[in-house]
Amino acid sequence: GWVRHRDYQPEQVNQQQEIPFWAVSLGSPLLAIKPPGAKGALVTSDRLASITDIADTVADIMDWPQQFNGKSLLKLGESETRTRYFYLYYWQKDAWEADYTGPIQEFEISGKHNSSEWIPKRVFEHQE
Repeated sequence: GWVRHRDYQPEQVNQQQEIPFWAVSLGSPLLAIKPPGAKGALVTSDRLASITDIADTVADIMDWPQQFNGKSLLKLGESETRTRYFYLYYWQKDAWEADYTGPIQEFEISGKHNSSEWIPKRVFEHQE
């Protein structure tokens, strides 16, 4: 997830609302991978990557036996479909003094980050 700086408490996004462009842009990752000893230029890929894939990709490159919660991007097919999640919350100036963050909105993303339907899911809030 990522934060957006605001001075007020935002409204939650619901199923009927369009996801704001700025929120979609925050969920559009740039990831560059080039294994040690690889030759040639970097190439672009449309693999549906997530930040949770980085540890598995590094373990795969280094030939480590550990498995994490993601997938190695070296083994992920170019057209493989998958569901990913993005979490959005709003940072507030007085947040450093608070015990808890404001609400965190979960989005389910299927397909490409910029053309798929983002589906608002759970909202995580502090319960008194």
